[in-house]
Amino acid sequence: MLDSITRFAGYCGKGMMVALFLVALIYLFFQEKNKNHRMIFLYMPVVTLLLYFCPLVSKLVYSFIGEDLYWRFLWLLPIVVVIAYTAVKIISTLQGKKQIVAGISLGLIVILSGSFIYRSEHAFYAGNPYHLPQCVVDICEEIEPEEGKVRAAFPIELLPYVRQYSVRIEMPYGREYILLDWARRSELFYALDAETLDVERVAELARQDECDYLVFWKGKILNGDFMDYGFETVDIVGDYMIVRDVMEKK
Repeated sequence: MLDSITRFAGYCGKGMMVALFLVALIYLFFQEKNKNHRMIFLYMPVVTLLLYFCPLVSKLVYSFIGEDLYWRFLWLLPIVVVIAYTAVKIISTLQGKKQIVAGISLGLIVILSGSFIYRSEHAFYAGNPYHLPQCVVDICEEIEPEEGKVRAAFPIELLPYVRQYSVRIEMPYGREYILLDWARRSELFYALDAETLDVERVAELARQDECDYLVFWKGKILNGDFMDYGFETVDIVGDYMIVRDVMEKK
């Protein structure tokens, strides 16, 4: 129960939009008379909240998807829809200038309750039409074949983007590795993620996973030379080094 409350607090952020949502539910409880509207805009959100905070439900969901994804249960809450419907309902009860004043006031309350999205550290201007980190586009263009497919291992920070750009590049592990709770990690992932690369071990694991390419941060300390194990350096793209297995496949 305490964990659910903690995650709910994190979901709320500064809490202003969720506060408006709760105020809207209270307003609809007393003012909404239409049974169908009450079902959609009042009962459904309230039941969803009760289920979210129910220890039996959380325990059941944890057993299937783990704790890291439980907060997504809150995506079922129609927060924006309920606030918008309530605002329109309030405005519709007024006439003349009162309607205009109420509309402007409610709009300002919603605006001031949030934050300007482009001030977020996660928001930045797109560097390319794909809206992906440019280094990912450059790396993929370097290794993507004209026909067929290749297999490449990438560092964790690039995992969410590769398959968005190319379906010709397969990976031995993917975005699920970011979800620490339930992803079964491969030995190659750990070996490639290490601060110092055990080159011999990485080369061995890469071949076990049938990887044609390895991509890793160029600042990694290498305790060997990939050339000694049948790999060659393809290129350095941005902050990443690309090496290719040139040993003849059996």
